[in-house]
Amino acid sequence: WVIMSLSLYFIYLLLGKTNKTLFWTLVPISAFVYSPLITHGYYIIGTLQWQIPSLCAIILTYLFTKNINFKIFVAAIPLAILSTFTLIIGVVTWLPPLVWLIFKFAKTRSRNTGKWLIIWIVAMIITGLVYYSLVPHTEIEIKLQSLFTSTGIDYIAAFLASPFRLKYEFLLISVGILTLFLSIFFAYYYIVKKRKTEFTLPWLIFLLIGIISSFITVLGRTNLLLNF
Repeated sequence: WVIMSLSLYFIYLLLGKTNKTLFWTLVPISAFVYSPLITHGYYIIGTLQWQIPSLCAIILTYLFTKNINFKIFVAAIPLAILSTFTLIIGVVTWLPPLVWLIFKFAKTRSRNTGKWLIIWIVAMIITGLVYYSLVPHTEIEIKLQSLFTSTGIDYIAAFLASPFRLKYEFLLISVGILTLFLSIFFAYYYIVKKRKTEFTLPWLIFLLIGIISSFITVLGRTNLLLNF
């Protein structure tokens, strides 16, 4: 409950930074988050391993909406490291600051922003090397083509739609595919057409995290998918 409540709190802060007229969305989000279908196993370690990276990603996305400084980095790097070593998908929490820093550097060409961008990339690489050295290695070959098989696409779609807890596989895959297409459409609409990148970037980052997480999950289950 604490982790879920903190996640909602930082979503509230993000809405305050981007569009206060959307505060009403906290009502359906809260109803969804605290639904018994979602929270029935919130106390289980396996569930917490998924919730912690989600919370870290939300906090990091919020922190980098502010002016970048040393204090933010002192808070951000430990959060990203915690997420990375909590769950393999937790590596995606390095993306929100990376995307924000690239966006701000491209917009301002500030040396200060460039400095923080380099520091973040170095921290990300060092953490990745440490993680790689600590994780037991296997001889299982990761096959990128599994992403483009019908089973792989179905799994990605099901992963994206998994929060909806749909009973039937057909509905799960359909909602996942619809989610993917809508994500691409809204990203194009707000970035290219409306040019409101700064206000929509946090939510586009969440979409990016969801899609990349599904890719990582599929690649991690390559053998299961190809032998299915």
